[in-house]
Amino acid sequence: SWPKISSFYKRVISSEENVGMKVYDNATENADTPTWVCGHWNGSPLEIGMGLRTEVGEHEVRHHHPYCEYFIGLEGTAEFEVEGSVVELRPGLVVMFEPGERHQLLSVSQAGARWIVIKEQSKPGTKYR
Repeated sequence: SWPKISSFYKRVISSEENVGMKVYDNATENADTPTWVCGHWNGSPLEIGMGLRTEVGEHEVRHHHPYCEYFIGLEGTAEFEVEGSVVELRPGLVVMFEPGERHQLLSVSQAGARWIVIKEQSKPGTKYR
């Protein structure tokens, strides 16, 4: 079975073989403010982020991208609307939005939800309503 997120971080952070490697530490995160690991701003062709969501903010609008977007559920549950259907994201599940599929975060569980998001491309200004 997969280790709990917190024990995984402790193992990675304390491992000498990972010296010099960037490590995301959820102990320093702020709820509802994702930590973006890489993207166009640092030369990466992908955009990868992770964070804890405890609410659906006003910035969450129905939108689409010209590339695939993947959400990997880690903790809690969340519901997304995609092209009129509701999809639940939960631990161990991967939800993929195809290019052009309109989607929106609808809700998160009372305890919040944590996921990793991977965008197939990283280009500024590619979130369309």
